[in-house]
Amino acid sequence: MKPLFYLLTYLFVISGKAQTSYDVYTYTEPANFAKEANVAGIVTYSHQTDSTYCVIALHENTATKGTVQKDFDAAWKATTTRLKLNATAKKEPVKNADGWKMLTGYATITFEGIPSVIYLNTISGNGIAANVMYLTNSDSYTSVLEEFQNSLNVNKPIVKTNTKPSYTINATDANLSTGKMDGVWVAYFLSYVTKGMMFDQKVFLSNGKFLNDMPHGGLDNFTPNQINPIYTYTLNGNSGKYIDAANKYPGTFKVIASNKIELESHTYFKSANPNGKFITASFTSWSGQDSPEFKAQPKGDRPVIHFLSTGKFEDEGIFKNQQYQDPTKRAGKGTYSIKNYSLYLTYDDGRPIQKFSIATFGEATQFEDAKVLMIGGGQLYKMKNK
Repeated sequence: MKPLFYLLTYLFVISGKAQTSYDVYTYTEPANFAKEANVAGIVTYSHQTDSTYCVIALHENTATKGTVQKDFDAAWKATTTRLKLNATAKKEPVKNADGWKMLTGYATITFEGIPSVIYLNTISGNGIAANVMYLTNSDSYTSVLEEFQNSLNVNKPIVKTNTKPSYTINATDANLSTGKMDGVWVAYFLSYVTKGMMFDQKVFLSNGKFLNDMPHGGLDNFTPNQINPIYTYTLNGNSGKYIDAANKYPGTFKVIASNKIELESHTYFKSANPNGKFITASFTSWSGQDSPEFKAQPKGDRPVIHFLSTGKFEDEGIFKNQQYQDPTKRAGKGTYSIKNYSLYLTYDDGRPIQKFSIATFGEATQFEDAKVLMIGGGQLYKMKNK
């Protein structure tokens, strides 16, 4: 593959397209890439075809170690360790831009058995270090990476505090008579935007707050952002209203039953509370479990996950299939836990802990009885047989 040094020199130039923010970064999201945020403080964008793949990873900023060289070396070691790579970086000369220093390094590697190239772009200054990683096996992504890098802007560091607002759901059931309806509510309907059927999740929080969509990682340690801003809601009798902080997007809903509401003409069912629960069942993203195509899939590529009441799980490839064949989402085994509508998966192979939102769909009042789980925004169906 050709070196991508020239594209990594573009920095701090904001494109005219719609911008997304994460941590100290502002950028344009790459089209047709799957987005995922994990518990390790990394947002990734990935794309894969039958023969090519590309991963972009934005790392949450850290305190600088004093020089851009030290910051790069620390980030390179952490990244290669996490990906289980034995690689020495070839470094480009340090560049200066708008009070920041930037150092880029790369290495030719073999990742998951595929000849690839890894690039790390470290930006140091203003007391912090920010790192952007690129991992690919094909020159076909050069224009995509160039456009992404050309849109990237690194902002002044976010001021972090030791306190964090609590956004939780009351452990008790919704108390409709007092104007509260804590819970996650899930609907399945025809979207007039995508022209297809879709699941949608709304979250009513214990402090009178409202989320228009479930965060990908659930509610544990959740912080409001541009993707998941905080709304407020009120309930008078059976009629309710919700509105965003800027009072621009009002909405209405109506309580039909303790586990059912009508919101903007769609019916939402209340999720059973999953917190602290264990599952003894297998789930798949395929609704047609009797199809020959499903039965023919080999282990490691099957969209199936098994949960045990002992707190263990076996992933046969469920997230690899869900995340556009992301090669980093390989099958594996480990332990799991559920806290505040967040599912934590700890794999035995040492990869970073995976964190996904979790809720139930349907009228099941007990979590263990659910026939459909919403994990990370995708629907998984309870299997009849393993």
